[in-house]
Amino acid sequence: MPERKQVNVKVASEAKERWQEYADESMEVNSMSDLIRLSVEKEINGQREGSDSGSEHLEDISKTLKQIQTEIGKLDSRLERVEHTTQEDPEISRLANNVFSLLPDEKPGSKKWEAKRREIQALEHNEGERSPEEFKAGWEGTPSALAEVFEVTELDMRKALEKLASDMSGRVRTTDHNGVERYWRDV
Repeated sequence: MPERKQVNVKVASEAKERWQEYADESMEVNSMSDLIRLSVEKEINGQREGSDSGSEHLEDISKTLKQIQTEIGKLDSRLERVEHTTQEDPEISRLANNVFSLLPDEKPGSKKWEAKRREIQALEHNEGERSPEEFKAGWEGTPSALAEVFEVTELDMRKALEKLASDMSGRVRTTDHNGVERYWRDV
């Protein structure tokens, strides 16, 4: 074991108490002497390395800040979704409820969808509460056709259809058929 020499250091009583408290609670050091030795070595090594130690510290801070920014972005997105659902337009909800029953229950482009589409296109009148135009627009499942029948803007119809798609847990879906976005019920 190398020969050890004692070095006495005078400090204010408050500093001594803080140092002792840190040494008692720290997992890095075993005593106040150990704390002082470690601190002096870190200071010496920090001066020899120059700005490298500081730049490493800045890199760590930068990484942490980027992680915080990413988390804040995620929280902003979640908050927007919560605000959107709590500030829901009742007219859009009513429109969504009215549109739901008109949407086709076959995937657009399928053989069954095509057959039913031809049948509905040939319809001239209907004894039910829905007009042939409503059935035709509904079976098309396009926002523009439905908006025209319900006499609303295409934007409002899109909102209603998107609400159905998000609220119905996969029961209302969207697909692209012949380059046209169409909505349908997956029942």
